Amino acid sequence: MINRPSHHSGAESSAPDADTDPWLRAARRRELPVMIGICAFGALLVVLGRTAVPLIVLGLWIVGVGAILRAGRAVRDRQERGEGPRGSIGLGRLGDESATVLREHPAHGLLTAGMTAWPGALFLAAAGLGAGGAMSSGLAVVVGLVGLGFVVAGARQAVRVRRAGVWLTPTRLTVRERDQSYRVGWADLAAVSVPSRPTDLVVVLASGSAAVTVSGRERRRFPRGPRGEIPIRTEASAVDAAGVARVLRHFGDGGETTTLGQAGSDELVARLART
Repeated sequence: MINRPSHHSGAESSAPDADTDPWLRAARRRELPVMIGICAFGALLVVLGRTAVPLIVLGLWIVGVGAILRAGRAVRDRQERGEGPRGSIGLGRLGDESATVLREHPAHGLLTAGMTAWPGALFLAAAGLGAGGAMSSGLAVVVGLVGLGFVVAGARQAVRVRRAGVWLTPTRLTVRERDQSYRVGWADLAAVSVPSRPTDLVVVLASGSAAVTVSGRERRRFPRGPRGEIPIRTEASAVDAAGVARVLRHFGDGGETTTLGQAGSDELVARLART
């Protein structure tokens, strides 16, 4: 198997980097003042509302928006520096096969799912406060159903986040993201990038674009690289970028894959990632 320098990958070189991208750096400098402004505005509504319950609820909801955004920013920044929480190595099942799984830590993904569900809380509160009062019962039901839709969407997203990671089965490598997954057989792995930093994107090159099966909805933070490339984000993975690359290189180079998913394979993968 060929070791590809990480900067040669189309997908990897397109990943956003706050250290080198001036636009991204400027945007991130504005994040904290905006979040503080959101929380301050929500707090002001609570103070001004006093006995007006709907205004108090709206203010508290806006404060919640600011708090979720602030928590997500903190987790993201720590993970990009390589200081954030990481997932764990465990066992699981993928279809009809047992798998050894390098799980992605769900912190940032769960906060994103919470942000998806949070509008539902406002709609449900509005339905509860308005039923029999400012709105008819029929309208309250409609508003409540809209709110429930947001909550269900957030819950489904949270379930997908829990599945994210690198799944190693005896027959193939599967990379599962929130909305998409990539699959390629071990025999079709042609190259793995050589990361230079703990949080670099690891890129797997297949022997051809037809060897990679992609399923789900594409929603990427960066442009896709050439067909046949599988990008693996490592900011929250169970091991750092170098460890992920070593594990994939071992099994792609003919390492014994029949033990994957069996008892003790998680410890084997952990050792391979360290050495």
